[in-house]
Amino acid sequence: MSQPVILKKPSAPGTVLVLVTGKGQTEDIFRIAKQKARSLRVQWKAIYIETPHNGKEKNAQILTLLMLAEQLGAEIVHAQASTVFDGLVSLIKEYETNYIPVKTLILTKERSLWNLGNKHFNLYHKLIKVLDPKTEITVVPLDKSSSFWVNWIPSINIDYKEILYAILATLIATMIVELFRLLLPDAVGMAHRNKSIIYITACTLIAGRYGLLPGLVTAITSFMVMNIIYVVPTWTDLIRNTTDSINLGLFLVSSIVMGLFVNNSQHKTENISIYAKRVNALFQLHRVTLIKSNLPETVEALHQELSKLLNTKIAIFLTSPVTPSSLNQTYPQNIKFSERETLALILCWQKGEKTGAGSPDYPDINWHFVPLITVGKEIGVLGIFINKNINFDIIYGRLLSALADQIALIIERRELGLMMEESRVNEEREKLRSMLLSSVSHDLKTPLASVIGALSVVMSMRAKLSEEQCNILMNTALEEAQRLDSFITNILDMTRLESGDIDFKKEWESSKIILKNIAKRLRHRMGQHMLVIHSIPQDIAIFQDITLIEQVLQNLLDNAVKYTAPGTKIEISYGVRGRKFFFEIRDHGQGISPESLDKIFDKYARLNQTDKKVAGTGLGLAICKSIMMLQDGDIVASNHPDGGAVFTIYIPKWRKIRLIKTDV
Repeated sequence: MSQPVILKKPSAPGTVLVLVTGKGQTEDIFRIAKQKARSLRVQWKAIYIETPHNGKEKNAQILTLLMLAEQLGAEIVHAQASTVFDGLVSLIKEYETNYIPVKTLILTKERSLWNLGNKHFNLYHKLIKVLDPKTEITVVPLDKSSSFWVNWIPSINIDYKEILYAILATLIATMIVELFRLLLPDAVGMAHRNKSIIYITACTLIAGRYGLLPGLVTAITSFMVMNIIYVVPTWTDLIRNTTDSINLGLFLVSSIVMGLFVNNSQHKTENISIYAKRVNALFQLHRVTLIKSNLPETVEALHQELSKLLNTKIAIFLTSPVTPSSLNQTYPQNIKFSERETLALILCWQKGEKTGAGSPDYPDINWHFVPLITVGKEIGVLGIFINKNINFDIIYGRLLSALADQIALIIERRELGLMMEESRVNEEREKLRSMLLSSVSHDLKTPLASVIGALSVVMSMRAKLSEEQCNILMNTALEEAQRLDSFITNILDMTRLESGDIDFKKEWESSKIILKNIAKRLRHRMGQHMLVIHSIPQDIAIFQDITLIEQVLQNLLDNAVKYTAPGTKIEISYGVRGRKFFFEIRDHGQGISPESLDKIFDKYARLNQTDKKVAGTGLGLAICKSIMMLQDGDIVASNHPDGGAVFTIYIPKWRKIRLIKTDV
């Protein structure tokens, strides 16, 4: 029987890990890791394990070290765990699961209160017991200055105001105990358990609100107050009773444990809240900028949103469109920088790396500069003012990097979108220009040829023509000249409407007089159609630019003549419908196709359809729509149930004309 073949996934070359703790570590440890990775021909990674209790100063050191490692070519890996040991073991096992063996793990030799003289608690000895023997563990000793006291004491961030709050909480708890002794003496008599509950509550509240150190101060001061005031003999620090000693000891231990748990829970809650807020911020940046139409508005919206999100001053610098190699302060314009801050900004722009606060370059200034980099090019710099309220840790540093990437992407996308839109508009404009030129050339040339032809015949053959023939030729020339005038007028009017160079001269005028003028003006154009005007008993005056409203009616009637057969009726109705006055023009043609109803008022709508059966540019209805909208009116198109198209004009301002009776 043949032996089964076991296929194994080939192992990756491996990796070198260096643990970043911030305690006395310098650039030397990264150079050791880099040289080791180069000799093994593998990638090296800088590992940072975040535990629940990291001080602000330690986080700032970590951030600077990680930036140094990144500049030296390391891949940054950040993880969260309850202890450094648990996080490190979990990461190494994950690498082994993914067939990436850890060739070397580099640690620093740290001293702590818990491992002095007891190697069981030392990280090195704990890792030896659980890691693969093939993994080499290298321990790099720190300088003598990195002793326990030098590293531990500065990591405690002492805020004397919070210590004052802790002492004040103890005083308030004591006042509550005394109030209970006054009102309910049996509740807090000789027994100390109820008093302990009140003091433990104070410790819990302070630890949850201000952190572990203020909570410990509250516990210790509460212990001293209970011992001096409520344990016999009072007003002394002596404890003569074994029971009292046990009670006070249990109280102190309970207060400390409760403070630890509450502070840990508060820390996790704050982290979850911060993560949720920062994830939402990345989404919010896109949402806010989507509604902006140009780059200045987009940059202003980004600045406002970032200032609100980070609660600090923000400066955005972008390249100049004229000179892409130079950097301009785009928004806001009123921020001034010191000489060192300016040098840090220039260095960030030149190197394409973070500078300023929390970085290896110019770490003493208050501004942190992050390059805005897109695919293949650097488009600017983001500046963030690091005030004293900001916990500038590794998480905050990564947030700033993510925000910078998002801003660069948004700005690049906006610029590409504007370029694409401009290209599309130019292409559409060129297409419409060509179509319009073709249509106008045809539509102007045809009536012009008719006019020239008719007049030439009259001039050359006048003696041989009868009077009736001369009149026919002259009427033909007149009609074609009027049609030519209508084409030119529409083109000029559309140009005036789009440029806004038009002045409306509104006045009151009788609707009957307007229709009478239109009928008279179009009598030759309507010669082969029947114009029917449905009059109303009482005349109504409208408040409009009379010249323009007559042009609207003329365009609609001319449109009806074009699209209906000779001999058919064109009807005009008018009056009041609802709260508005209306003119309604109905023809008896084929009507408007359903797919064209929504587009019939678009400029060049017929031009886009390459309709050459009917002369004209297709601007007439677009002009009608523009004129009515600019005068607070409206125009709608529909189909009549019995056939034919219906165009209805609505005018908001009207009044009835009173009839004046005269005595004969």
